Amino acid sequence: MLQKTQALQVFDLRSPFSSNINRFDSTRESLISFLARYPGLSCKQLAVLVEKSKNGNISPQAVYKTLNQLVEEGVLIKNERKYFLDETWVCSGKKFFEEAVKKQDSPAEMVMLI
Repeated sequence: MLQKTQALQVFDLRSPFSSNINRFDSTRESLISFLARYPGLSCKQLAVLVEKSKNGNISPQAVYKTLNQLVEEGVLIKNERKYFLDETWVCSGKKFFEEAVKKQDSPAEMVMLI
């Protein structure tokens, strides 16, 4: 007789890699941050992580609602009950920040507002 085993995922919220997650004020930012680090999490897994990072100040329903909004906005992709950052959204953000870094390295242009 075969036994069904489940994979166990452990997330250490105390690790330096994820220590900045607690600084995010919004649920949106927390979800995006977690999915950038741990792609393919389910709503239930994300709800647990966000709840722990916010000391229990968020409901699973609020996490579910925010995930659906992020999918509608094109920030996330949902595939078989798992969530991922949308590659197009990530690339557009990357391009934005690359341009911002270039501007920091070059002299500021004069801008005149009338």
